[in-house]
Amino acid sequence: MNIEVIKTKKAPQPAAAYSQAFKAGNFVFVSGQLAEDPETGDLVKAKFPESPIRVQTKRVLENIQAILKEAGTDMDHIVSCTVFLRDLKDFPVYNETFETFFKIPPPRATVNIVGLLPSEEALIEIQSIAVIP
Repeated sequence: MNIEVIKTKKAPQPAAAYSQAFKAGNFVFVSGQLAEDPETGDLVKAKFPESPIRVQTKRVLENIQAILKEAGTDMDHIVSCTVFLRDLKDFPVYNETFETFFKIPPPRATVNIVGLLPSEEALIEIQSIAVIP
């Protein structure tokens, strides 16, 4: 089986020793994505009255979308997501935002509440697995 590194400038560049994604067979494994702007590498911030978790969830999913496009697939082919939220109180808004990126039914997801993410201002990180149609 060939393993191919997936890399796009339309998503944030890795800040450590990992790749944006790998394609292995008909699967794409996307590394955990934070809500970083692909052009600046800075974490996106909400402007009042926006919800910080809504803004960050949207940016994370847009980053995943760009990586999947580079790999030859899309959000409708995600089969699994692992979500890391800093605070349980953010779950309802995260979930509402998450659902807008997918046709019904959305992919399988496991949500973990964690006290620590790679950035002090990060509220969410999502890693995903998709299939290539």
